[in-house]
Amino acid sequence: MNTTKDLFLVPARSSSKRIKNKNLVDIGGESLLTIAIKKLLLVEGSFDIALAVDDINYYEHVCQSIVDEDIKQRVLLFRRTKFSSSDTSTLEDVISETIKSYDIASNYNRLLVHQCTSPFLRRKTIQDLYTDFKANDYDSIFTTIKSHNFTWSIDNTTKKIYANFDLSKIRARTQDTHPLRIETGGIWGMRLDMFSQFNRRVFGCIKAFDISRRESMDIDELEDLEEAKLLYPIYRDTLF
Repeated sequence: MNTTKDLFLVPARSSSKRIKNKNLVDIGGESLLTIAIKKLLLVEGSFDIALAVDDINYYEHVCQSIVDEDIKQRVLLFRRTKFSSSDTSTLEDVISETIKSYDIASNYNRLLVHQCTSPFLRRKTIQDLYTDFKANDYDSIFTTIKSHNFTWSIDNTTKKIYANFDLSKIRARTQDTHPLRIETGGIWGMRLDMFSQFNRRVFGCIKAFDISRRESMDIDELEDLEEAKLLYPIYRDTLF
């Protein structure tokens, strides 16, 4: 691959079920989609930004919301098919389709996918993650939160309960336990020349990039949206 340029991809589809037109919802004067693009425009580095949508009105919404006469040159439009925009499609489907349709594996070194449903992920955090990814030999990177909580899982077949600690020993203080990393929906980054080998977003030499709990908030349910509307005006100035 004869390039050092990378690509930030923001996927958005119009047929969200739980929250209608979720990506265009206003949470304080700005839509989730506009917030995501505005932060990426402020990140420094050698990369392009692309919006992958099934409805061109989403792209036009961004272009009209951001005051920048060069916005259509700075944010590329990738069209998604019905296959990659269905209720059952995965992020891997979107990435694979984008690679095939726009030949991004030939034009870019790394792909970083930012979900606009993570509005509290700070621009500085995105910058730090991108810088870390470029400076090291990671094959993939993704955002996580650190947890010292005791966790339990139930086997659906046997109904047995399993813990992440030794039940036969006196329970340690949470602050003394080895932390777990919980994946968030903020960013996944990957080397494009290796994605086709694995066809998944995490592979090879992996970096779990810790972010704050507030930044990890994902807008998935109506309850999340209502909370975001209350918090965004408070934290807006820290995000960009």
